Amino acid sequence: MRDKAAKTDHLATGIRKFTLNDADRQRAERMPLAAIAFIPAAGLDEAIILQRFGAPAERIRQDETLEHFLYPARGLDIVLDSKGKEVLQYVAPADFARLRAPLGK
Repeated sequence: MRDKAAKTDHLATGIRKFTLNDADRQRAERMPLAAIAFIPAAGLDEAIILQRFGAPAERIRQDETLEHFLYPARGLDIVLDSKGKEVLQYVAPADFARLRAPLGK
């Protein structure tokens, strides 16, 4: 779809914005949403995550800076990054294995 985009803009942030052609836009509108990734403007830390979401079903340290807080019943993986921004990843709870599988263990 990106290769056939009707228009490409470069935003001030350096990000490229692609406008889909009409056929691809119509196809995309009929496709189910598989996942959402969200980078919050507010900084999160362990205390805020636990206060807002409760105890996770599982915590996995990926490396020295990244830790995953896993909430399968909510379809949520919160990635806490001690050197960067946090990421909240959502999928349908029934699809949670897609978020969990790449983390191993």
